[in-house]
Amino acid sequence: MWVNSGLSVTTTTAQTVNDPVTVNLPNRDNSGSSNGEGCYAGILFTGTTANAAAITNSTITYTNSAGTGSRTGTLGTLSGGDRIPPTAIIGTITWFLLAAGDKGVRSIQALTLGTSLGSGAISLIIARPVAAFRDKLSSNVNRRIMFEYPGIRIYNGSNLHGLYKTATPTATTIQANVVLAEE
Repeated sequence: MWVNSGLSVTTTTAQTVNDPVTVNLPNRDNSGSSNGEGCYAGILFTGTTANAAAITNSTITYTNSAGTGSRTGTLGTLSGGDRIPPTAIIGTITWFLLAAGDKGVRSIQALTLGTSLGSGAISLIIARPVAAFRDKLSSNVNRRIMFEYPGIRIYNGSNLHGLYKTATPTATTIQANVVLAEE
């Protein structure tokens, strides 16, 4: 729903992203508004990084879907949640955990990388997940998974992206069919 660019991958102090008054998400959150209900913030890697180890000490400052500013989103730890992987490759996405009780992200004001990424390029994103599943049998090649999520609203002008999270940075081919019913 929103993408930025131009962030430094070596700056480890707060980088200003935007002012919540001037940024408006499109009316595509869970409620059909621009408040960000059900939306999450992440880092999209658009250039391969050079960090040698996983990074868990980066944060964002954001405004939540209720309009409360100065909220802090964090990365996960080794026991759970997302973290920046060593040498993140192009296309990797790392999601931030929201502050307790928050139901979404309306805007992002700042990013603080706790550790330099060394090189590469990143963008912050705000996205709304519409469906998810977990395939624990990742070694099962050509496995067919069928599922239905009736009633998910896809708004006009939406841009759907398939995301896949893997434990190992190997080449993976994903094929899918998406069927939309218009009402």
